[in-house]
Amino acid sequence: MSKYSDIIARLEAATGPDRDIDRTIAFDLGLGEAQIIAAGDYTHSIDAALGLVNRVLPGCNINIIRSDTIQSTRGKMVSCDLYDTTGSDGEKYGRFQGVGWEACGAADAIELAILIALFRALEAQEQQQ
Repeated sequence: MSKYSDIIARLEAATGPDRDIDRTIAFDLGLGEAQIIAAGDYTHSIDAALGLVNRVLPGCNINIIRSDTIQSTRGKMVSCDLYDTTGSDGEKYGRFQGVGWEACGAADAIELAILIALFRALEAQEQQQ
């Protein structure tokens, strides 16, 4: 169990925007008191969720897939993959060359899938250390 397990579980259970989760995200990522009080709409806005990914994992690759064929118990499913293809030499390599980390999030909403993938990526980085 990592320090991100609780927020991942809350995001996976979420059915839509949640200001309490937004504040928890800001707190868990140490974004500062002002950011926690005025937490972004991470669970409500695709732009805010992607902006957070770019802030926390600058330069990572993002792949978002919305499928009409993949169904969850609540409806359509969205998948978001985040991956780092930077080698120890600082060069970028192809996604399937196994360099760096990869994380996936799946949810009913794009924002939630992005955030789940973000925290799974942070877990992966934590495990590499």
